[in-house]
Amino acid sequence: MNLVFEGLVRSTADGKSIEPCLATSWDISDDGLVYTFHLREDVKFSDGTPVTAEDWEYSLERSLELGAWNSLISSIDDVKAVDEKTIDIVLKNPSGSLLASLAAFFCAVVPKDYYSSTDDDTLASNPIGTGPFVVPDDNTRIMQLQAGQVDIATGINAQMKAMIAGQADINVVDFESTHVEYISMNYTSEKLNNTRVRQALNYATDRDAIIQAVYGGQGTRCTSIVWPAAPHYNPDLPTYNYDLEKAKELLAEAGAENLELNLIITAGSPSDLMMATILKSQYC
Repeated sequence: MNLVFEGLVRSTADGKSIEPCLATSWDISDDGLVYTFHLREDVKFSDGTPVTAEDWEYSLERSLELGAWNSLISSIDDVKAVDEKTIDIVLKNPSGSLLASLAAFFCAVVPKDYYSSTDDDTLASNPIGTGPFVVPDDNTRIMQLQAGQVDIATGINAQMKAMIAGQADINVVDFESTHVEYISMNYTSEKLNNTRVRQALNYATDRDAIIQAVYGGQGTRCTSIVWPAAPHYNPDLPTYNYDLEKAKELLAEAGAENLELNLIITAGSPSDLMMATILKSQYC
């Protein structure tokens, strides 16, 4: 979300303190109840419209009233646009966590006119913020990187990594990822409400083949949705090994014949499409 939206402040690179973002600085009243933020000038939304103090007033009040994370900013009593360069955040009581909360994604600025007049589905599929633009299609992202139109591209799949790794003007950086690929099954569906069916799909999934084909062998089989680099990852949890005969046996026990399932994947992602194609082949 930080690629699309920005707040008054943000966390520093080491995550230990707060620094200015769309506010250049701020003052705190002696009683700790009023935070005055001085706004950056000439900031625009991704649609080209300028960011106003009124947008800030609307955005923070919207987060306070409608946001699922509003408990973290419950100390806010009022947000006032003093002028086009200044906003005041008035608190009910002093709060040592206010700046940290304002650095979170739910305190970002959005255009008032658009967000107050558009339905939630449209906002989810066509958000407008001030952050660096996001290109959802992997191929387009790589072409823009190669052409120098963007400085950084994230989420590069194994095939594209191999394609650009040898280019002198592109630096490929690897790091332990927090990304986990998994399938969520709708157990309330009549097709999947039998435990044996869900177990059969697990046994029919050749995870090693997917890791090799989709990720060039770079991935790691997980025992849960917690990633291996996480502090509390448990590599000793029981998991499913590929066993096609066991899968067939379980489906027979469940009386599941001619089972048709729909799998929803992310649009524009060659990795997801390749994975879905392999899964279809394994299940059929």
